[in-house]
Amino acid sequence: MKAQALFIILITLGMAMSVSLIFSTLNIERLHTMVKIGNSVKAFYAAESGINCQIYKDWVIRDNGFDCSSHMHNGTDYSLEVTVNAAGETEVKSTGESKGVYRKIHIAYELP
Repeated sequence: MKAQALFIILITLGMAMSVSLIFSTLNIERLHTMVKIGNSVKAFYAAESGINCQIYKDWVIRDNGFDCSSHMHNGTDYSLEVTVNAAGETEVKSTGESKGVYRKIHIAYELP
């Protein structure tokens, strides 16, 4: 009788530990996803900052020597790839990066 009670207790504890392990694994996965989402947002806004800097450089100050700093204070960076085609249209590709997560924005415009 005592052996049966001990066996039932061990089976119950094993099942409880298994359920706890499954839930903790799922919660760790969700936490990891939430952190990646935060870095994705930072990378997107870093890419947007690069676009804004290039537009400011081309439309407002019109200075080819102006350098847009690509390193930001929150640990994110962006890189710009600017090309002007034969029709005079400027294409800007800005890639933002935050802790290994990359987001890219591509725009095209013509200067007046």
